[in-house]
Amino acid sequence: MNGDWQSFLSEQGAAFEAERVTGFNGADGLEPAATEDDLTVPLTEYGVIEVGGSEAAEFLQNQLTNDVQHLPADGSRLAAWLNPKGRILVTFRVIPREGGFYLVLPRERMEPVLKRLRMFVLRSDVTLTDISDDSALIATAGPGASGRVAGVFGEAPGEAHGLVRGDAGTAIRLPGPGERFLALVSAEGAPAAWQALAQGAAAGSAAAWWLTEVRAGIPTITDATTEAFVPQMVNFHAINGVSFRKGCYPGQEVVARMQYLGKLKRRMYRARTEGDAAPEAGAEVHTPDREQAIGRVVQSAPLPDGGSELLAVLEIAVVDEALALEVEGQRLDLLELPYTVDVPGT
Repeated sequence: MNGDWQSFLSEQGAAFEAERVTGFNGADGLEPAATEDDLTVPLTEYGVIEVGGSEAAEFLQNQLTNDVQHLPADGSRLAAWLNPKGRILVTFRVIPREGGFYLVLPRERMEPVLKRLRMFVLRSDVTLTDISDDSALIATAGPGASGRVAGVFGEAPGEAHGLVRGDAGTAIRLPGPGERFLALVSAEGAPAAWQALAQGAAAGSAAAWWLTEVRAGIPTITDATTEAFVPQMVNFHAINGVSFRKGCYPGQEVVARMQYLGKLKRRMYRARTEGDAAPEAGAEVHTPDREQAIGRVVQSAPLPDGGSELLAVLEIAVVDEALALEVEGQRLDLLELPYTVDVPGT
C-alpha cells in the first residue's frame, strides 16, 4: 500500500490489520452496510495490474473467461482466470483504459497471479505491471452515492458495470441491491477523492464492504478458495462473468462442457449464520448426517447485530432436500440472491 495514502487514512481514524481497514475511530460501518445507508470504504486489500502493449486485448482474450476484445470503452466486466482443469485461480474486474486495461484483484493473489500470467506473455507485445502502490481503490454505496460520484467525476455511470472517467480517475457502477460504486484513482489524488466520496457517508471497514458484496452475490476468489471452483459453481455464468461465444482460454473446454453437456451438481447460495464469528473463506459446510462436506464458504461478512452473511457453494441436491446445514458448528439459513441462477443440465 502507498505509504502516504495509508498515513492519510490513519489521520482520518482508520485502523489496520495487515493491509485491511478494520474501522474508523472505533466504528466498523457494518450498520450502514446492513441498512443500505451511505457508506464509503477504502479497499486497501485490493490491488491493480496494469496491462499494456499493442497485444494487450488479444492476450487477455486468450486467458480470461469473458470477452475483452469487445469490451466497450464505457464499460467494465467481471472475468476469471482458470487453470487447465477449469478451476478459478483468481477473479478480476477488467477496466479498459487508453492503451490497455486495469485488472482489479485481491492483493493476496497479486504475486502468484502476476508470476503465472507472465509465463504466457512469451514474445507478445504485452506488459503486466503491479500499480497497487501508485493507485487507490475507494468504494461508496447508499442513496447518496451517485451524487458523491458525480461530484468527483462529473457524472455517475447509470448502468451496472458502466464507467465514467474524469480528471480524478475512473468510477464504475457495481451490480447489486442499492447504489454501489468503485473508484480507481491515483495514490496522489486519493485523499481528495476520499474526502469528497466520504462526505455525508459513514467511513467503513473492509468487512462492511464485503457485506454489500455478499448481498450482491458477487464472489471473490482468495488464497483460501483458489482452484476450488469452476465458474458455474460460483454463479459466474449468471452474473455475466463468462462469455460462451468467444474463443479458447485455459479451462474453456471444461466450462463449455459443463454448460452444454454436463449437469451442475453445486452452485453458490447466500446464507446467514447466528454465531459470534463469521466463518472463514474455505470453511466446509456439513449436514448432521454426513461426514463428508457438502460445500465450502466462498466469502463472509459479520452483521452489526451479530451473526454473519455469506456466500457458499453447496450441493444442489442437498439444498433441494431442505436438509439442515451447518458451518463451523453454526446453523446455516439460506437467503435469496438478487439474481436468477440457471443450472446447466436441468
